[in-house]
Amino acid sequence: LTVRTVRLTHIVHVSAECGSRPQFRSRIVGGNVSAPGQFPWQVSLHFQSEHLCGGSVVADSWILTAAHCVYG
Repeated sequence: LTVRTVRLTHIVHVSAECGSRPQFRSRIVGGNVSAPGQFPWQVSLHFQSEHLCGGSVVADSWILTAAHCVYG
């Protein structure tokens, strides 16, 4: 039997109601703004004028993205 002691150093208060999604500002943590054309192999996939997912150009007519972006 192993007993471990854990000391709490931070207490986080989360205020959310059951069934409601907490608000968030950005999914990017510690990122930097890039200039248009700075990363020409990176694309933004849009749906109804909203950013949906990112992707990478892998050939002249092929974009690679995550499956959850286009399936389901």
